[in-house]
Amino acid sequence: MLPRPRSHEQLARGEWEVRCPYCGKQATPLMLSEENMNPFNQYAVSKLAEEKTALGLGWLHGIPTVALRYSITQGARQSLYNHYSGVCRIFFSRSLRALPLIIYEDGLQTRDFVHVEDVVDANMLVLEKDEANFQAFNVGSGKRTTVIEYAQIVQAKLGSDVDLQVSGEYRRGDNRHSVSSIASLQRIGWHPRRDLSAIMDDFLEWIESVGGVPDEITDAYAKMRRAGVVLTSSC
Repeated sequence: MLPRPRSHEQLARGEWEVRCPYCGKQATPLMLSEENMNPFNQYAVSKLAEEKTALGLGWLHGIPTVALRYSITQGARQSLYNHYSGVCRIFFSRSLRALPLIIYEDGLQTRDFVHVEDVVDANMLVLEKDEANFQAFNVGSGKRTTVIEYAQIVQAKLGSDVDLQVSGEYRRGDNRHSVSSIASLQRIGWHPRRDLSAIMDDFLEWIESVGGVPDEITDAYAKMRRAGVVLTSSC
């Protein structure tokens, strides 16, 4: 049985790890997300519905169709303005402006970061491989990175000593651990070739090529707090 999302009551107590809904024991974070899915939030549900619709219609009408599920895609041209750009944009832009890096929960939540050029390679591969037809594949690094580790790598890349603020705050609906198994895509010949260090090097080089971080970048943090998206635990 796949676990349920963490409840608001659990998060408000500062209990960050996913727990078994029956025995209450802490679930292991070691399992990678396979190709089977069990989404709960509306964004993830809509993506799965689109995927199943596309694969089903492709199969029905004999149109070769493939669905790719991208992990957190990063690299050159990552927008410095778009809030959806996420931790890459936020941590680099704040560090370069000597602002503290705000880390939700305890910073030990894990994510999977994949280079945009590896994503391009995955797209090209499934276009050319007939054995990919009518299947869904995860596209990621297959490696876990905690948010604190990510922040520390940013600091090292920039030679920055900005504070890391682990505030105990949390965002409604966030997953605790989200790392993909890429075994299925590897079996047909794709392998990620660029690691997290390369992602950050390419992003930083691109920032420098466009003249650095803009003086004014809208920060969604205060807005999310006002909207009740970011909340504070009692821990």
